[in-house]
Formats: sequence, structure tokens, C-alpha cells
Amino acid sequence: MFTIIVLVIVVLVVVVSTRRFRKRTAQIKTILQSMDKDRPIGGITSVLALKEEVKATLLAQAMAQAGSSSSETPPQGTLGVGEIISISSLATGSPEATLELDAIGAPKRRVVAPLPEGHGLTRGDRIYVLLDQSDPSVVALAPASMTGVQTLPVGANRLDALVLGPQILEAGAKAKGVVKTADSIPMADATLAARGFSKWRLDLEVTPESGWPYRAELTISLSTPEKAARIAHAGAEVALRYDPDDTKTVSIDSIAMGYGNPYETLSSPMQSTRTVTITTTMGSPGGQTVLLVNAGRNLIEVIKMVRSARPGMSLLDAKNLVESAPQKLLENLAPEQADSIKRQLESAGATVIVV
Repeated sequence: MFTIIVLVIVVLVVVVSTRRFRKRTAQIKTILQSMDKDRPIGGITSVLALKEEVKATLLAQAMAQAGSSSSETPPQGTLGVGEIISISSLATGSPEATLELDAIGAPKRRVVAPLPEGHGLTRGDRIYVLLDQSDPSVVALAPASMTGVQTLPVGANRLDALVLGPQILEAGAKAKGVVKTADSIPMADATLAARGFSKWRLDLEVTPESGWPYRAELTISLSTPEKAARIAHAGAEVALRYDPDDTKTVSIDSIAMGYGNPYETLSSPMQSTRTVTITTTMGSPGGQTVLLVNAGRNLIEVIKMVRSARPGMSLLDAKNLVESAPQKLLENLAPEQADSIKRQLESAGATVIVV
């Protein structure tokens, strides 16, 4: 008798659990149908599959819109920076990358992004990406036509000019700094040095608004002798911003120092992203300026092209200029001459802008 009672209870439990499971399944199906009203769902579609579809759509829209100069609607998303951790292929054969996203005041996080065929990227590359504002896990590559570069130069400062540089002035924690030592670094471009530009390595004592003092190193380029006289000497007091999640990342707070925002010289064709089209005041009203934005992977060939464009430049100076891109290459050129140099450098894999 006892055995029969136990069996009845087990059967009732199974029946109730089955009904609950079917009810929950129906609820999930209804939710997914409301997320995708334009397409009937056969069976239960996974949320992961929907996200992959969104990623693919975002990438396709960005690539198509960036490739069309007549497009009136800019690609949507916030510009970000990520490092490629690994590259793999889906079951369909489509490549995808695991990225570690970098931001000021936020811990690094990993996401997966689709890659176009023939992408030419590799592990360790730092690239620009588009971040979906409504879903932070949805990421796509920012086409090079948006940002001027596909990858950021190897060994470049973490604070790039499009994302993290502007971000640290907006979201970085405030601090005061005292320069302990200041060492001059030779400029790669002698013409910039002749115009008063200088480069320095500063050893700083950083005192956060809330926290204990610590030491940090900062390499900085200064655009006038007045700025160098004010900042680049032992004992100089400076306003700083730093990344609270990486306190060794420090920047001069140019706004607090009275110099304004240096990134406002850049303008963007994207309504919702940072600047990507470079403007400059270094050129002459009577000619055009050639800017080497990124040397690409074929450094030897680009160095040869640079020396060809600037006869008399030493091999070392050409190497330093190429490796420290973005740099001004030539100015006061006729449009035909600037276009010819641009085509030659691009044939070697470099990214070049004429302004």
C-alpha cells in the first residue's frame, strides 16, 4: 500500500513539472516572438542567435555605409578601442574575434565581434570598434574609412586621439602633479621641431583629489616653447587626469591648464562617435599637407617611400617618422604632387590623408 502511494505522488510531481515546463516554454516563445514581430518563429529561437544576427547586421550596415560616400545616414554606435585576443571561425566559416575592450574608468571586458572576409587582422592588434549603445555586448569593427586607420600603431600611446585621449579628459579622475624630472626626447620630424614643437619624458608625483600620492611617467609632446617652459622642468606644478582603473595612465589636463581641449581640432562624420576626419593648422593656405596616419605592416617599403618623397632625409629619421605616425610628412604641395605621394604610400599599405 505504501509503495502505491509513493508511486502516485511521483506521477503527480512529474505531471505538474511537465505542465510548468510547457507553460514556461510558451512564455519564452511569446517573448521571443515579440522581439521579432516581422518573422514567424518556428520552434524556440535562442537569444544568442538573435544577438549574432544583430552583430552581423551592425557590421554589414557599418561597412556598407562607410563604403558609400553618398550615404546620408552615418553608421550608428559609439566608437571604442579593443585588443584582439584571439581569432576563430564559426561553424559557417565566418571569422570572428574575441576582443578586450579598453575604456577610461572601467574594467576591461571581453566581447566577440564578427570579422569581414580577408580582414588581415591578427592577435594583439588594437583596433577601433563600434559599440551598440543599447546592448554593450554587441560590437562590430569600425571600417578604416571612418577612422583613417584599421589598426592602431604597435607600441603607440594608450591614449589615442579618437577615443581614450578625449575620454580621459571627460571621465578621468582629477589630480595635481609635480614634475620631478624632465628629459627631452628628439623629435622625429625636424620641421616640427623648427616650428617650436618638443617632446618630453616626465617623471611625476601624482596626488589624487582622494587618495595617496604615487609616481608615474608621462611622455608628452608640447606645441610651443611657452608650454615647454611652463611644464617641462623639475618642480613644475601641473593639473592631471588619470584612469582610476589604471593609475599609471596619466595625462596633462589641458583644459584645467588653460590650453583648451586639444581634441577639438578633430571633426567627425559620425553623429554618435568621436572625431575621425583630421584637420590641421600646420599647412599653408597656398598648398596641401600630406599626413601619414598609419604605416601599416610593410614598414620597410613605407620608409623607402618616405625617403623618396623627402630627399635628403636620413634612414634613421625616416624610420622614426614612420614608427611614430601619425606625423606630418610634407606641406605646401601642389594638389597633383600631394595626390601622387598619397597614392605611392597607399600602394605600400600606408594610410595617408591630404589636407
